[in-house]
Amino acid sequence: MVSDRKVPACATSFGILGRGDFGLFVHERIEEHLPDATVRSYDPHKPSKHTEDEVADCDVVILAVPPLQMERAVRSIAPRMRQGALLVDVCSVKMHTADIMRKHVPDKVYYLLIHPLFGRQGFADNGESLEGLDLVYCGGTLPLALASTIVSTFTNLGLRVGSMTPEEHDRGPSIEQLATMYQGLVMRKAGLELNSFNLHTRSALHYFRGMDLVKNDESLFREIAWLNPFWSEVKQRLELASRDVFAENGH
Repeated sequence: MVSDRKVPACATSFGILGRGDFGLFVHERIEEHLPDATVRSYDPHKPSKHTEDEVADCDVVILAVPPLQMERAVRSIAPRMRQGALLVDVCSVKMHTADIMRKHVPDKVYYLLIHPLFGRQGFADNGESLEGLDLVYCGGTLPLALASTIVSTFTNLGLRVGSMTPEEHDRGPSIEQLATMYQGLVMRKAGLELNSFNLHTRSALHYFRGMDLVKNDESLFREIAWLNPFWSEVKQRLELASRDVFAENGH
């Protein structure tokens, strides 16, 4: 039963499943802000200092894997986690991951659904600071008091934390991320970038810098687009609107 679980008073060990760029970024931030914590990471596709069992034995396990690998990862690691441990999802789609967690996380383990709306580049553009960066909290199975403590931990790091349901997230931040990725990929394929004279309107500077953040995320875009149930309709609207804008302006 859920009531039988005992949560560590203070997490001292963190495991990260996935050693891609975001997984390494999370590893670095934990070491920066919790220097006394033990941090372990494992990736079946990359050289790793630790094993999956060592990651599973941590107080908190963070899933930094591609969206389409999420179900396999949860089914593999969740049953091996200790009683009262916390499994954290940071994926860019939440209805999908919420369903996976409900199906495959055993009662002995808590889970948390969050989405940091930034990565390494956003962090760098923010002066290598978490101050003012956004994180979405989409619930989970934590008791209210513990969830409040964790949210306070995020805000104490300087993050702005917003709360929404998985569906609200997938209709909002996830769609915004997809639309931005879509535009960035279009611009990359069209060969458009800031001019070499380094003279730009302010609007172009902000727009191109935003597109530059996401123009190389094609594989992530493809997976999020596949899993977000609202993207198909939005994509059609974007394509129709693009044709209409050219047609209405005589092009």
